[in-house]
Parts: sequence; C-alpha cells; structure tokens
Amino acid sequence: METIIRHGYPDECREVENVLREAFWDLYRPGCNEHYIYHQLRQSSAYIPELDWIAETDQRIVGGILSSKAQVVDYNGLNHPIICLGPIGVLPAYQGLGIGKKLISKSLEEAERIGFQAVVVLGDPAYYSQFGFEKASNYHIRASEAENSDNLLVKELRPKGLEGVTGKVLFDPAFQTDEKAVDEFDRDFSAKRKKEARPEVKELNRDEDQKWKRYNVIIGIFLGIVLGFILFGIPQKYLDDGLRLTIMLVIILFFPQIFEKKFQVKFRLGRLWMAGTLIFCTILFIFLKLI
Repeated sequence: METIIRHGYPDECREVENVLREAFWDLYRPGCNEHYIYHQLRQSSAYIPELDWIAETDQRIVGGILSSKAQVVDYNGLNHPIICLGPIGVLPAYQGLGIGKKLISKSLEEAERIGFQAVVVLGDPAYYSQFGFEKASNYHIRASEAENSDNLLVKELRPKGLEGVTGKVLFDPAFQTDEKAVDEFDRDFSAKRKKEARPEVKELNRDEDQKWKRYNVIIGIFLGIVLGFILFGIPQKYLDDGLRLTIMLVIILFFPQIFEKKFQVKFRLGRLWMAGTLIFCTILFIFLKLI
C-alpha cells in the first residue's frame, strides 16, 4: 500500500478538514477544533502554501499537515520569526502505518529547504523527539498562558537557528477558536455525537492561571518593597532621583529574564509582576519623599 505525499488542491480542502475531524474527534476534548483551525489558517496571512501537504493512499486522502508563521516575542518586544507545525492528522483506520511520520518529515525537509530557521509544535515530547524536537524551555522559550508549556517543543532547522531567541511564542489568531464558531462550522460535516464535557478540567486550568497571577502580584509587591528600600533608602547625596528610577526600571525589565532562565521558566513572570513592582516602588518613593 503506497502512500504519496503531495501538495493538495483547493477543492480538496474539505476532504482534508474531514480527515482532521475524524482523527481528533473526542480525542482531547468533546468533539474537536483542529479541522476548524486548519480551515482558518488557510485563509490567514500566516498560511504557508509550500508547507501544506496531504497523504494519499489508494487514491484517497488519508492524512494532512499544515504549517504556519509564528513568532517568539522577547522581553524587549523584539519579534523572532519561526514556524508552527500542525495541525496534522491521519484517518484512524490508517494510523500506525507511518503516514504521520512521512508528513512531518516532508514538512520539516521543505521548511529547511525554504530557509526557515526553527519550528515549534505543541505535542507529545516522546513522539516528536524522533524528529529532533526538544523542550522549548531548554531555549527559555515558553507558551502563552493559554497553552501548556510542558508540551511546547522546538527544533532548529539551521545551525544556531534559535541563538538569541527567548520569550513567548505567539501563534496565529486562528488557533484561538470560538466554540460557537466551531459548532457552526461543524454543521457542514456529517453528524457526530460528542462525549460529555469534563468541566472540572477547565476549572483546574482556571485555578492554575489564577494561582500564577497571585504569585506574580505577591512577588511584585515583595520585590517592589525591597527594591524601594534599597534604592530610596540611600541618601540623596550618593544617588540622585533620576539614577534611582533608571536602576529601578532596568531591574524590573531584565530581572524576569534572569529569574525565568534560572528556574526554567516555571514561574511565568510577566506584566503583573512588573506592574506590582513598579507601583509599590513608586508608592514607597512618594512616601519617603513626604516624610
């Protein structure tokens, strides 16, 4: 049974969407949204036609993969272009035959030929390690709060392709799906029954996000007080106000990078940390001035 990896035609998009729908239905959530993401990406400016591949077996489309433009934004606001691998899917009846591996290998090979520096994927580390992917945290690259950084993987397509690249991955907005929009899109396909939702999972994720936000605020307040006393407790004759504020801003802007690199980005320091530190330093500065 020979499998051909080729570019698809515009009139084959719906068939590829159906493949992704069948491959992911009820796998990670009730129903799925991967087919909708594929549909949205093909209409996005992030779409890369050269990295849109399908797998054909017995004159039937049995798999598909799509890569899109993404970027890593560092703490200085600089954008580092990369690509995002996926969505990728194979019909359940054809899984385990190496078709997915062929799609991924072909996509990575072509991406390297085109000249892309690095690729990112959200997936199983044990599976994607065979293609040379490793944890993004090794490069101090993390996902946004909406995604799981433990499953964020990267691969250099060129030597030193990720040199100097750190920060948060920003995917195309097509990955942020609306449940109602997905349900509306689903009506164009054959009816399928969804498994029952597990609301406790969403609740756990929400609690986790709230926990990290609280940590950010607490760390910000604590360091704001410490930093304020260190800086503003020094007599005026040794340190003028302009230099104090400059030192404070430098610490606020660059401390998160050092802290997250040291602890493998597990603390997710961000805007709340910076805001907390800045606000309490300013309050302490005004207080000490008044007294």
